[in-house]
Amino acid sequence: MQCHNPDQCWQHDDNAGPQVHEAMVIEQFERDQFAVANGIHVVEVGRGFCRAKMEATDRHLNSLGMLHGGAIFTLADVAFAAAANACGDAAVSINAGVNYLRAGTAGTIWAEARQVSCSRKMAVFDVRVTDESGQTLAILHGLAYRLDPRSGSRKEKSERAGQ
Repeated sequence: MQCHNPDQCWQHDDNAGPQVHEAMVIEQFERDQFAVANGIHVVEVGRGFCRAKMEATDRHLNSLGMLHGGAIFTLADVAFAAAANACGDAAVSINAGVNYLRAGTAGTIWAEARQVSCSRKMAVFDVRVTDESGQTLAILHGLAYRLDPRSGSRKEKSERAGQ
């Protein structure tokens, strides 16, 4: 489903097209230390969309030998975050819930996030997590809040306050 108002969900820069912005989002998540430490890579980003993967190994398994729910949630959350941040302004998750549908095992696990709807400040996303054979392991439903670009990041605010 497309955004109700695409102008609110995709800010066009006169000097950079959507491909440049998509590359910036991918680079941003390559610097996400938690995602990197868990073997998660953002593969594709578009307007309200992300496809990410995780190479699940033995370290991602729980004590029963199944893919840990936290590993599945982390992959889904990274895809959700990248899709939300691909809409222009910085966005943060304010709610996310996951339904686990099938046990996973080691191997390549995929997450595909899609925007369901958006307004000026909020956007809803669904994320489907699948295994190598395309079997659905989990579905995450998330709500993102779009930060006001004029407010700056916490780091920028604290740097300004310290000056």
